[in-house]
Amino acid sequence: MQPHQEAERRHRAREAAVEEAGEAMLISHSFVYSMSPATAAQAPSAASAAHAMKKLAEEASLLARSAQLAPSEAARLASCEARETAGKAARAVALAKHAAQLDDTPFGYELARNVACVLRRGSQIRRIAAEEGNLEDESAYNGVGLSFGGMAMMRTHSCRGAVTTEDEICFSIDSHWVDWGGVQYCATVQLDVPGRHMGPRALSPQELAPQACAKLPLVLRWPSEKQFVATLAEQSERSLALLLGSDSQGSITASKLHAAVSSCTSKPGCSKAGSVAENVLRQLSDARLALEALERAAASAEKQAAARTTGRANELRPLQRNRSSSQSLAKYWAEQLKDQVADLRDDVAGIPTHGLGPAGTAARPLQDDIVRSLQRLLARITAHHESCATADDEENALRAQARSQSAQRAHEEQARITAALEINRKAQEEEDARVKAAVEAAERAEAEARQRRAEEERRKAYEGKVQEELRKLQAGFDARTAARA
Repeated sequence: MQPHQEAERRHRAREAAVEEAGEAMLISHSFVYSMSPATAAQAPSAASAAHAMKKLAEEASLLARSAQLAPSEAARLASCEARETAGKAARAVALAKHAAQLDDTPFGYELARNVACVLRRGSQIRRIAAEEGNLEDESAYNGVGLSFGGMAMMRTHSCRGAVTTEDEICFSIDSHWVDWGGVQYCATVQLDVPGRHMGPRALSPQELAPQACAKLPLVLRWPSEKQFVATLAEQSERSLALLLGSDSQGSITASKLHAAVSSCTSKPGCSKAGSVAENVLRQLSDARLALEALERAAASAEKQAAARTTGRANELRPLQRNRSSSQSLAKYWAEQLKDQVADLRDDVAGIPTHGLGPAGTAARPLQDDIVRSLQRLLARITAHHESCATADDEENALRAQARSQSAQRAHEEQARITAALEINRKAQEEEDARVKAAVEAAERAEAEARQRRAEEERRKAYEGKVQEELRKLQAGFDARTAARA
């Protein structure tokens, strides 16, 4: 290809990219301006996200027009960014319109507590409970859901190997999506990761609702049932949709929660029907399983803390390398475990085992054994929490010391720079004074030289006049002499 043909091709590519970027910007404008003021008022976080994406599309379009270095490549890159942000703006506007139609009434403590009980019994909440019961676990679903103990991932064939010991004791908000090959996937929602259930050009919860994210953990899972219940009770259909970016089919709604609670209580395994002894034995059996899961989580937490203490960062799971803004994740996790173990101990100790006849005789030793095991585990986790708190305090002290030393070094460096600047200023002043003195001396010498030249010129002029007068006198004398002769 000739050079002029290559230049013409690059020029056409650049012009096409600029045109595509402009079209993307206009598309983002049309989506944002199609949102009514009422919708924006009802879904302010999604409206803000849409306006932010529109602004990014505008900046990308301007960048495409002003690209000077490698014009066609830079313009194409800016065009792709403009299309991407325009697509995100469209997502945010669609989310705002959907969320504006949802109920903004908080779910409340009672419903949240019943949902936690349903989740503990092995259920997961994705669709309406009646629909969920008629479908296989691997059925296609794009949206968000609730689960406990990693149940959502364990029921998803492609994600069963990703379940950790931490997941086994946690309530979680899960993202479900189907990839291009038709395979169902599931993962716990992370605030800084775009929701895969939203499809292409998805936004992360931090982009959708940054203020709501400030009150939540980075990974939406809670070892403590109390904290999960309190968090869910404060949420509403609208707030969860705005946070998670879920659509009408994949959102967590009050109807799904109520249906899950009603469906579970109507099942024989979840019903309170039957003898008191059967219910007591079932509760103790569930408590034993929960104890085993907590012991595995405690062992994993101790291992992670040891790896963190010894600096073996490669042994830490990716999610455990992240730190919260106020305390280490290990300390936070130990606090959650301690609360959950204490709650389970109190619940088991409160199970009535008296007056059950032979069943009570068998249940009381089991209850006492579980309570003792939980008490030992609580002491173990308390010691682990104290060690994590001590390590975290030491680390914070070291960081504070490092910041202080860094500030001291910066102060010393600033003082050194200030002293050097002062020395340079004085040297410059001295140099300026020397230059000024030299200039003044040169000016005086020049003035004296001009004065001498002027005096010399005046002297020469005077001498010329005297010589002229002498010549005139001599000429007159010669004329008179000649006349006498």
